[in-house]
Amino acid sequence: MRNYATLAACSALAVSACASADFVGLYSAGWTGVNSDGSTGAVGTTDYCVLDVYAQFDSNESDGFAHADATLLSTFNSNVAMSGGEAFIHNDILGGTWLPIASSDDPSSGGLPWADSFLMVGGTPGLTNTTIGDPNLNSSDAAVLTAGAGWYNNNPNNLQGRVDTSLRTMIGRFVVDTDGAIGASLDMTLSSSYNYGIGTGTFFTGEASGSWTIVPAPGAFALMGLAGIVGRRRRA
Repeated sequence: MRNYATLAACSALAVSACASADFVGLYSAGWTGVNSDGSTGAVGTTDYCVLDVYAQFDSNESDGFAHADATLLSTFNSNVAMSGGEAFIHNDILGGTWLPIASSDDPSSGGLPWADSFLMVGGTPGLTNTTIGDPNLNSSDAAVLTAGAGWYNNNPNNLQGRVDTSLRTMIGRFVVDTDGAIGASLDMTLSSSYNYGIGTGTFFTGEASGSWTIVPAPGAFALMGLAGIVGRRRRA
């Protein structure tokens, strides 16, 4: 399975940016297995399945600026959902929000950032992250992500959205309960804006899309079957 998701289409307003810009599309290394205590394991054998998604840039410098200075500003017009309608899991200090400011490493207050769904424009989750939602983001039902939602860096001068050494900026973490999620996929489309620092103008991408399926690791089915047998014996 390819980890890169490419630009699917260019809107009329962003044809030039989509055709020649340094923005490539969406990237993820795929789903990982994570437990509530932060330990990891094979997909299909842990409490949760977790997917981190990034905006991916390249080094062509077709925009006329240094590629290492690419800085994500926002995402918008998003459609993000699980194919089987699985709910997104939130373990944050506010009891369930998409904003990364609440995803602090504070288990005593419910903060488990390794097992929390959140949106971001770079940086790290926690109190210092300056990502906020646009008017289309409705956090009242955090189990789903509102169609058309967007999020952006409320303080772009802090360069929080600048790419890392792999030319990526993280845009979100998506967590689902492993039970019932095997075989489901996260499907995503969105557009983005970016610049190269103060005074470089703003560039807009076309629509990028990606889809990542939860595939259990080899041997996970056997372990899942064994767990079912043990469960039935306990109930007998």
